[in-house]
Amino acid sequence: MRKLLKTMMLIGAFSLLALTSCTSDNPVAHGYNPEQGYEDSTIVTYEDEFSHLRTPYVGAAHATHAIVDALPLPSENWTVHSIQIGVDHGDFSTNYSPYALTIFYEPRQGSVIDGYDSRHSLDIPRDIFVANTNLLFDLIENLEAVTFSVNFFYGEDESFFDYRWSRSRSGEYSLRINDGMVMRSLNFLLT
Repeated sequence: MRKLLKTMMLIGAFSLLALTSCTSDNPVAHGYNPEQGYEDSTIVTYEDEFSHLRTPYVGAAHATHAIVDALPLPSENWTVHSIQIGVDHGDFSTNYSPYALTIFYEPRQGSVIDGYDSRHSLDIPRDIFVANTNLLFDLIENLEAVTFSVNFFYGEDESFFDYRWSRSRSGEYSLRINDGMVMRSLNFLLT
C-alpha cells in the first residue's frame, strides 16, 4: 500500500511540474503598439518572434490555440472567448471548410467593445485584423480562411454575433453584420 501511495505522489509531482512549465508568454506584448498598429516593415520582425509557433495544420488544436493566444488583441478591453477550427463563417465564393479558423471576441467582463452604440457605423479594427490574418496565414500552412466574430456584450452565446470580419488566403474579404433580425453581407476582393 505504501509503495502505491509513493508512486501516486511521484506521478502527481511530475504532473504538477509539467503543468507549471507550460506557461504562455505573449511575444508581442513587449513591442506592439495597438494605437499605431503594424507597419509592413515590422511584420517581418513579429513573424520572426512567432516562428517557433509555426504549424503545418490548422487542425492541430493546441498549436493553433497557442498562436491565437499570442496574437495582439484589437483593444485592451477585448478578450478571446473561444476559437473554432474547420467551420467557414465567411461569405466567400468558395467554401474553405475544414481549413478555416474563427476567433470569437467579446469584451472583458465589466467593459464594452467600442462601436456598440452605433451598429450601423461599425468601428472595425481593420488594421489589426489584417495584420493578425497575415500572421496566421504565415504561421499555419494549410489555413485558407480566417474569421473574427465579434460580440459587443460580455457573455453572449457565440452563435450570436454583432459582426464577422473574414478574409481568405486568396485576398477575398467578407463582412457579415447582424442587425437583430436582418443579416447583411458584404463581399469584396482587395488587390
